[in-house]
Amino acid sequence: MDSNKVSINSNLRLIATNGSLAGVRRLVVNDATCDRGVDLLQCLVQALSLSEHECPSLCLLKPLFADTEKSRGSLTGFEAGHTRKVSAELALALAKRMPNINSLRIEASKSHDVLGTFAASLTHQYVRQLTKLKYSGMAHIPSPSPTQCKIVDLQLSVNTDANRTQQLPLLACPSTLCKLSLQIDRRDMRWSCFSQENNIANETIAFDSLTSLRLAGDRFNYCWADETRMRLESVQIPQLEFPKLNNLTIDHASLDFAERQSLLRAPLKRIKYHGLLKDLLVLCRRGISDLNELSVKLDFKKDRGPDASFIGGVNELFQNTSNIKIVHWEIDSNVFRFDTSLIDWPHLTHLTIRTAIRFDMLFRIIAAVPNLIYLSLHLFTAAENTMEEDAEFLDSLQKAYPVPSTSKIESLALHCSRFMSREYVAFLQKKLQWFMPSLKSVFVHDKSRFLE
Repeated sequence: MDSNKVSINSNLRLIATNGSLAGVRRLVVNDATCDRGVDLLQCLVQALSLSEHECPSLCLLKPLFADTEKSRGSLTGFEAGHTRKVSAELALALAKRMPNINSLRIEASKSHDVLGTFAASLTHQYVRQLTKLKYSGMAHIPSPSPTQCKIVDLQLSVNTDANRTQQLPLLACPSTLCKLSLQIDRRDMRWSCFSQENNIANETIAFDSLTSLRLAGDRFNYCWADETRMRLESVQIPQLEFPKLNNLTIDHASLDFAERQSLLRAPLKRIKYHGLLKDLLVLCRRGISDLNELSVKLDFKKDRGPDASFIGGVNELFQNTSNIKIVHWEIDSNVFRFDTSLIDWPHLTHLTIRTAIRFDMLFRIIAAVPNLIYLSLHLFTAAENTMEEDAEFLDSLQKAYPVPSTSKIESLALHCSRFMSREYVAFLQKKLQWFMPSLKSVFVHDKSRFLE
């Protein structure tokens, strides 16, 4: 067990055997294994052997600790009337036992308001010393005083109630943050936790020290929002400034015009994108020439796979990346069901193919991507009959290709299926090395042990 980390959950008895708690730096609070919110508090009381001297309101909790119909029926009334007082006392007792916490992670179930109240009390106890705060759950977010806050790494994953008007609390001083991750399922609330104004559209929020930003949405409900519809939604956001932002990750998140403009004014060096091609094209039509690295993973529309227009969009994207040193695309092989003559990716440098691909198709792709220097193949899904066909093709490779390719690939990674024998993998490696004469390194990763 990590002596610098303690977790609070239904298995908290481990905490009592962890030796001195004074040296603990990281604290995790998780109610996922608790049937009732009050169960988490019970675990804490038992693990720390708290007495009514340290927690005078403990007498209010004890009748609820028994798992009876009476205690379950009275829990709602308890939460409304006494949770705040009990949570404050428990947080204070915990802070006395673990005075050096600087990293706090809170994982809250949507049904447990108790944890939200306890988490707020706990955050207030540590607010002057916290440098990292990670919160996931409903919008019962702890709200430290920004004037006292020293948080440099903030990660939020918030589920909101679409049927209620909610306002996220002011969380941290934007100027102190160096790393920020926001996963909030409503765009109109994405930046509200940094605003001190009722009308955020008239406010400017400067993230003076921020170097890394991740914006994420709900990947299950994610879809491309066209510009017209986004304008009609009239979502107001503050004026955003990112004077030191170098690293941007966009994960299934749609951005409106104002957000894109703010981000493209930043001195971005690396963009990592996972989502739909149309969103990426809108983002990258301008302002990407100063990037050092672009990493892309594209989803297809749910009702159909990639088509010729998709390949055309990818061509448009990669034709505009001539000044970028590293351009990495992580893809599914069914992109290549179409004629490879449609491919025009002159500036693609790194390619990861996540599912098994026929080697005759792979070699045609390599010929169409002249500046590729890194290739990663994930062969986990290779079927036995496909492996036999590939082996026949590779065995007569020099008939189809009398001379090696002009490929510039220097590094090859093979992620092999557990069904592949050592001999088969060695055979693949030998043939690929012949076809790619510039190879300097080959890394073989097996899912399990090789078959003999």
